[in-house]
Amino acid sequence: MNDAIQTQMAVPVAERNVDWLKTSLQAAIELELSTLPPYLFGMWSIRNSNAGGDGAEAAGLIDLVVRQEMSHMGLVCNLLTAIGGTPEIAKGYRDNIHYPGHLPGNVRPELTVYLSGLTKPYVREVYMEIEYPENGPLVLMLESVVTESFATIGEFYDAVLEAFENNAIPFDGSRQLVSNTLPGLAVTPITSIGNVRDAIRLIKEQGEGTPNSPAQNANGELAHYYRFAELYLGLKLMAGPQGGLVLGGAPFPFPDTITVPRVPVGGYEQMSAEVQGLQDSFNGKFSRMLDQLDLAWQTGAASHLGMAVRLMFGLKPLARQIMAKPLPQALEGFYGPTFIYLPAVEEPAPVGPELPVPVPPPVIVAGPVFADVIQLLKTLVGPGPSLGFSPHGSFWDLGYDTFVAQKTDNWGVAGQLVVKGDPAASVLYQALAGTGSFPGTVPQMPDTDLSNGSRHASAAELEIVAAWITNNCPK
Repeated sequence: MNDAIQTQMAVPVAERNVDWLKTSLQAAIELELSTLPPYLFGMWSIRNSNAGGDGAEAAGLIDLVVRQEMSHMGLVCNLLTAIGGTPEIAKGYRDNIHYPGHLPGNVRPELTVYLSGLTKPYVREVYMEIEYPENGPLVLMLESVVTESFATIGEFYDAVLEAFENNAIPFDGSRQLVSNTLPGLAVTPITSIGNVRDAIRLIKEQGEGTPNSPAQNANGELAHYYRFAELYLGLKLMAGPQGGLVLGGAPFPFPDTITVPRVPVGGYEQMSAEVQGLQDSFNGKFSRMLDQLDLAWQTGAASHLGMAVRLMFGLKPLARQIMAKPLPQALEGFYGPTFIYLPAVEEPAPVGPELPVPVPPPVIVAGPVFADVIQLLKTLVGPGPSLGFSPHGSFWDLGYDTFVAQKTDNWGVAGQLVVKGDPAASVLYQALAGTGSFPGTVPQMPDTDLSNGSRHASAAELEIVAAWITNNCPK
């Protein structure tokens, strides 16, 4: 068992130096990351979860918690890079996060976190126990039967803040990331001890509430523990006669869900080729998401963070396909995604001289011009592109001069958007054709998992783009 956090908490306060902080913050990253698979798993099992559906409110509750947990992990990554450390996200997940298993760092060792479709016992046994408040619940009817003999998550973060305050540490902002482009998701830079206090207060209050209230802030938004309590109890919390919050508000019906029993240790055995293929696709995309998070804080490039978020949002369709596959006849219910890290497949080394990216011979079609290419791009991305963290934004809206001069280094792909006369060297063509420099990690443009109504270019449409570039990009 990985005892990092309990071991760190046993170190005398006077000896909690910068190295102690680096080890502790790496453990905190793993702790925050470990909450995402069980929360996502339960959320994806909710039927009718789209807007207006019977399960929309419950799915929205969990979705907001997921986004805030992502924020927490990002803030901790910034805390670690601010003091010269480098997050090890994929390695930390591979080595220290397993389902079913304990929380990383041996926090709350009496708690076993498992993967399951959403049920009331799952909410009570996993969701609420992960978010258990440092000083116990503030609403008496939500008592816990767990004996608190080990450090809670809140106590651990208190120790981290104390160590920051006791060590005069210069802050390095060179590899920190900032993002607030999605609702509920906010990652801010750490450049002062005040930023440290703000980040840790946010992490604690969103999870367990303020010391005197189930709310996480002055606006009355409930902390995670109490949000999950509403879902479990089927009632909203409401303002009490003596202040604070009490049970007795509006009903909160539990959603209809897909029956997905606990995923067994090590995943499933003897899956069909179809289910195995879906599991491999899901785990591959999940693993590349972790790899992109590593690259984000190794390099300080926001494009990698954006790629990781896009990959995460692309997991749901694969998860739902897996959850549509019945378990063997002897078992009741359906399969679920296993969230197993798969190392990236090494590309075979080229034999002989390196070959250029293959490009079909362009078919010159009535002299395509800039307006033709832009119209094609707008057709491919569809009416409502979801740009999310995309570093390139709506680049198809750039004017001609900016478009043809655009470098893509800040988009996470070194090079030029278009290289006149050379489609093979043009990032635009590589992205549309799916022949970019990072197979398996950078999605083919457009990302059809995220943008409703989008599609990939046909062979004939690729020929239009190739012809336009070959003809030196006529205006």
